[in-house]
Amino acid sequence: MTEKEFVRKEVKRITASGIKSFPFDFLHDCETETIEMPGKILIPGEELFGHYEISLLDGTPVFQVAEIKKAKYIIYSSRLKTKNVTIPKSIEDIKTVVTAYHKYIDTIIKEISSDYKAEFPDGENNNLIISEILKVVNLVRY
Repeated sequence: MTEKEFVRKEVKRITASGIKSFPFDFLHDCETETIEMPGKILIPGEELFGHYEISLLDGTPVFQVAEIKKAKYIIYSSRLKTKNVTIPKSIEDIKTVVTAYHKYIDTIIKEISSDYKAEFPDGENNNLIISEILKVVNLVRY
């Protein structure tokens, strides 16, 4: 098996089990609000005076937030390119949702890594392959 074939096999395995959607599959019963989004993928920007910038892919700043977990929540939510996103009002609830998402992604990463090591015991592209698979299934972890 080639690494390219491995990527296809892992993508098929992950999608067959159903990919969870952020934030919908991670929200719990808490008070929420809706924020307007640009409808484009967002990335982390610079930290400026204790605030975290969130930018478009071209570097155009869109948001500034005081909490890193809130920044991650907004960035992860942007993967669906929606115009609005539901976000918990409480920072503690935001942290809970982001932590649950991180655990979900980390589980996927561990499975891919284990499968890669079993298939390619001397392989040196583990991280590259993991990144490629996550990109194909539109998942991200910051």
